[in-house]
Amino acid sequence: MASSSASRYLKGGILLDDRVEMSAGKRIHDANRLGIPFILVIANETERSLATQKPVIEVFTTHAKSAEPMSQGSMSLDRFVTFVQSTLYGGGGAHDSGHLAHNQVLDQLGSHQH
Repeated sequence: MASSSASRYLKGGILLDDRVEMSAGKRIHDANRLGIPFILVIANETERSLATQKPVIEVFTTHAKSAEPMSQGSMSLDRFVTFVQSTLYGGGGAHDSGHLAHNQVLDQLGSHQH
């Protein structure tokens, strides 16, 4: 990934890429090349959904054998956490680690809102 002071790692292995001079597609492509398994796009649709108190995020997944990330569509943060649990653990539900991950994601999103 091109060096930029705007791209930085947060707690929990989360990479925040807010290089506004680059298109979202280019940033998604860079994340795919780095092997980041889950890519969240927080953009206009997310901002519009904040009025409902259930932010919607666009989700992409990457696979080692694929040159392009795959869109998983838009989903709520709760649905995303369930999706990750299902992908990583083969199920959903109330894993303690999943609950912790959900809280960590909420903390990270909350600490970067304007």
